[in-house]
Parts: sequence; structure tokens; C-alpha cells
Amino acid sequence: MASPPLTNHLKRIASRHELLECPSPIHLGALLYGYLSVAPGFSWISAALDAQFAGPAQARAWTRAYLSYGSELGLTRLIEAAVALLEDPARPAVVVGPDTPAMFIDVVVAALHAKRPANVLGESTIPWLYNFGVGAQAALDDYFPEIAPERRASLSRFETWLQSYYDAPGVPWQRILRAFEGPSEHAVRRFASLWDEHLSRVQRLVILLAAHHRVGKEPWAGSDRTDTSLSPADWSAAPPALPSMLKVQDCPCRAFLNQTPKFMRKGRS
Repeated sequence: MASPPLTNHLKRIASRHELLECPSPIHLGALLYGYLSVAPGFSWISAALDAQFAGPAQARAWTRAYLSYGSELGLTRLIEAAVALLEDPARPAVVVGPDTPAMFIDVVVAALHAKRPANVLGESTIPWLYNFGVGAQAALDDYFPEIAPERRASLSRFETWLQSYYDAPGVPWQRILRAFEGPSEHAVRRFASLWDEHLSRVQRLVILLAAHHRVGKEPWAGSDRTDTSLSPADWSAAPPALPSMLKVQDCPCRAFLNQTPKFMRKGRS
């Protein structure tokens, strides 16, 4: 029986072809949590790893590995143990259900709004949040390839928006927030508020573009960017294909407009 795709991700982390933010067994735990949030059929691996690492009863395997071995050796030992478990031919194949999982950002933001971040985040830090997202995206690539590219593109547009917002071109989103907002819970909450702000601005942008399209204007020219509530960051994060998408009857922009409350639908009856 072939090894599950999670095995390949772990081996690539071990060989540094896939990178964690702040590599350590604790942050590998964050990646595993993210992966299991999309592919819960692998949940057995948490208890199986716990059985292989001695330590405080309240701690999971990744914390025990860190306490016993530190960051570098602990990460190596944890990966070796996880790969051995996943490659065990006696393990039954994992089947992932057909239900489309929520985007990891939506899950995190909902937990923060509910004032229950611990329901999702093992620790409220930017590195943990980032690695959780890496794991969730890896599981999407493995088991939901039909939606994985758009989820990746959505995060990329947010990253582009953040780069303009903080005047930090080319810098990954997690490093922007770590540098400007700090490493801990404040930065995680700032991540959530910035995500909400980004979405609200993109929604206004979609409405503006749709209004321009209806009257035959080209909104991408600088002279037409007359909505002062939209910043250069908002325009830079716009999906490049949006103008042509507006011409397609079943495009996502039209779906959004159909769901938008009437008071937000500029120019609509």
C-alpha cells in the first residue's frame, strides 16, 4: 500500500524542501493540526505519537519532543516517528470525506471573534498560525485539488494587500505581521481584523467594478479610480481576471452581487 501524501510533506520538511516558520516540533504540531482540520481521518496520528514520547501528561507529542530534545533534534525525532507510523503497512488507508472544508483563515477568525482562539490555535502566535495554514493548504492540495488553487490565490491576494498596506513589497504575510505587530496574540488578532478589512474592501471593489462594467467604463485606468475609500493596496490585491470575469454570467462576482444586501448594491434596483 502506498504511503499517504502526508508522508511526503514530512520528508520534504526533513530535507528542508518544505519550510516551517520557526522550525521546531511545536510548529510541526501546528502543521499537523492544520492538516487534520482538512483531513480528519488522520486524527489517529496524534495519540499514536503521544505514545512514543515521554513527558508531562497534559502535553502532546510535539511539546514533549521539544522539552526532551529542543528544536532541531526534537523536530527530527518527531518527523521520524510520524513517518514510521504513516508507512506502517498495517495501518488502514485513510478516506477523506466529500464535504468541502472551510478555509483555515475563516476557521481561525471565527474562533477569535468567539473569543475562543484555543479551540483552533495551540498557541496564539504568528508562527503557529502560519504553520497551521501551511498544513491546511497541504491537505487541500492532496485531497481537494479542485479548490486548492483558489484558496491559495485568496491568501496570495491578502498577502499582496498587506504588502501595500505596510509598504513591504515582496515580504511574506507572516513576516510582515511579526515585524510590525509582534509575535503573539495581539498580532494574531490583528491578522483577523486585517483579513476582515481586506474582505470588506474587496467587496466594495467588486461592486465598483461591476458598476463601471454596466455603464461601459474601464475601471482599471488610474483616472477612473475615483472611490477614495479604496486605497492603492485594495487595487493591487484585485484579482487580475476580474474585469473579464464580470462579462461571464456565472462568474463569482455575479454570485457575490446576488448575495449582497441591497443597501450595498450601488446602482442596483
